[in-house]
Amino acid sequence: MGKGGSGPRLPSSSRSPAKGGAEDLAAGLSAKMGDLLLTDKEATGLVIRGVAPSSIPKPKWAAVGKVCSTRRLVISALERAMHKAWGLRHVAQFKDIGDNRFMVRFNSEGDWKHVMRNGPWQFDFNAVLLKEYDGVTRPSDMVFETLDIHSRVLDLPMDMMNRTYGELIGGWIGKYISVDVDEEGMAWGEDLRIRVAIRVDQPLLRGVTVKTSDDDKEGRWFDIQYEKIPHFCFECGRIVHPDGVCSEEVADVKQWGEWLRAAPKKTKRPPHPVRPAVSSDSYGSRSTGSETRFFGGPVIRDIPPRRNYSYDYAYSGSSRTGRDELRDREGDVTSPDKRHRARAREEEAGKQQVEAPGRRRSGTYVRKQRQDGLQTGVSRAQVPPDTLNRKRTTKQVWQPVAVQVIGEGSSESSGKRQRTGSVFDRLEQPAADPEEQGRRAQ
Repeated sequence: MGKGGSGPRLPSSSRSPAKGGAEDLAAGLSAKMGDLLLTDKEATGLVIRGVAPSSIPKPKWAAVGKVCSTRRLVISALERAMHKAWGLRHVAQFKDIGDNRFMVRFNSEGDWKHVMRNGPWQFDFNAVLLKEYDGVTRPSDMVFETLDIHSRVLDLPMDMMNRTYGELIGGWIGKYISVDVDEEGMAWGEDLRIRVAIRVDQPLLRGVTVKTSDDDKEGRWFDIQYEKIPHFCFECGRIVHPDGVCSEEVADVKQWGEWLRAAPKKTKRPPHPVRPAVSSDSYGSRSTGSETRFFGGPVIRDIPPRRNYSYDYAYSGSSRTGRDELRDREGDVTSPDKRHRARAREEEAGKQQVEAPGRRRSGTYVRKQRQDGLQTGVSRAQVPPDTLNRKRTTKQVWQPVAVQVIGEGSSESSGKRQRTGSVFDRLEQPAADPEEQGRRAQ
């Protein structure tokens, strides 16, 4: 390196062209020490050859942002706040790169598109400016001076609610990005919704005067509103002050205010095809009206509800035509064999009530061997095995037991039980009267 300043000097192109912020960290040394004299190796530099572009990994789903604040950025606080504000499905990685700038990498394309298309965003009442990162430009060289935002032009006539006027008005407000129109290029609604990029260091436009020609002095005025607009100054109308403070004088009448804010457009779900409602009695079906509650729209009942016919046809025709007395007495049995047994038991119980009215049925169940169904003189080998009784266990049979009340016959009969009178019978006895018992005690 030469002496006395004879060596090559640092190129001036290495200084960062970033505006509205602190000095670039990459060029901080040259900014503090002035012009540097380079050594021979520094002046020669590095020549890179033979590197295939396909071998270089490129960043995917990444963005670089800047918080427009005079205070120092705390990256951990920004990460927590932005995760909640963005509503990400996957965790994003944040990295602080200085000068209130940060780099964020998303783990899914859906999160990246949601954040880049649904802005603007703000952190701690300060605007957050985001730009897509291509991996070629240095983050310190990126200039943050515009904000992508949805603007609304109110009360336009129908002949101006189209794509052509949207591009013209959007280009006048800022840098045109898109306009909400249908396939035919028409916008249906109360206003024309245009997405534009506006300068954050310039006053917000409160309206547009549309003129038909240069000779038209008056024109027609149309108000402009902004969706999700960050906090801005009501005195000068700027989102970011170039010097950090507002230099405008306070006017008697407020020139900018909250009327410039517009409610964000609510995204509607696509209409779901209406399915016919089904009966809530059928297995695995939903209740009536669930389509209206979740998807909206009327419910069309174009098919009859399903029924469980096996329950209805489990009984005889008389039961289905209105004679349900037998089913109620049988305890809703569905097996024909059980139904016949219940009917036989009911008939037997009726006979016993006729033979001995007013007495309770008494007895016990006993186990008896089942009969093979063979006639007398026929051996088991002569009968086909299918005709024999396959049940080998004993069957339960009701064995009645004669009950005799003490005092009505012999006291040595089996099944003895003593007659018990009612409460009123005992009260009629003299011994049951408390006053009589007291006189006897005396």
